[in-house]
Amino acid sequence: MCETWDSTPFQCSRPTYNSIGPRRFGVELETSNCEDYEDIQDSTIWACKTDCSIDGMEFISPVLWGDQGLREVARFCKLASNWEFDSKCGYHVHLDMTHELWRNMRSIAYAYLRTYPTIWSKMVTSRRADNAMCGEAGYHNSELRQIHSYDDWCYFVGIRDRFEFVNWRAWFSHRTLEIRLHEGTLNNRTIINWIKLHSVFIDTVRTLEPDDIDLHFGSNSAWDNFSEIIGDELSTFYRGRATSFGHALTPVERIIF
Repeated sequence: MCETWDSTPFQCSRPTYNSIGPRRFGVELETSNCEDYEDIQDSTIWACKTDCSIDGMEFISPVLWGDQGLREVARFCKLASNWEFDSKCGYHVHLDMTHELWRNMRSIAYAYLRTYPTIWSKMVTSRRADNAMCGEAGYHNSELRQIHSYDDWCYFVGIRDRFEFVNWRAWFSHRTLEIRLHEGTLNNRTIINWIKLHSVFIDTVRTLEPDDIDLHFGSNSAWDNFSEIIGDELSTFYRGRATSFGHALTPVERIIF
């Protein structure tokens, strides 16, 4: 029988936010082989769970925040440096939605759907080929435009499939938004940059109306302007990632990948 354990709360009374904003986050990392994983139980605050979709174990962070939270991710990755992952594994990040109004979440959902083709096209093959664990959204932006109240939002979330690339059902259970699209990884830089990218993306679009989102993500110049928001480091990282997969980048795509 596999040994499992729960997470321990993350402690940080004086966080700094030089690398990331104040939005809290959590991470789930799936493995295909994590030999002797029981040895780390007393050395980590992360949970360890079974998952029938993978051959290894799933490791789940507690709620994290700030630069110190990012360092906790890097610390865990160091413990996991000899483990393996395969094409069945994913990396999921949760972003805190506790204080967001329904209108803000509608804008976030609209922006993710608007930019999905660009994000999807730059994923590795295992996350693109009709993957049942992170499928395309089963709704259209026209449906999001019909959300005009908190009750409308709750109904929208209630009929969602949690295996969509953006899992809104996590809002019911955790008051988070779960991004499921990324392939499995134990590389701390890859994990941390994905967290930072979505944190910036959400903070940018949360107060925009649908028409403004269409304007922002519908022209080359808008993407160029947004590149200044996410910064040169993230832009360079995702430009290099896309190139390594053999994808040519257009000006519209270069912000996300």
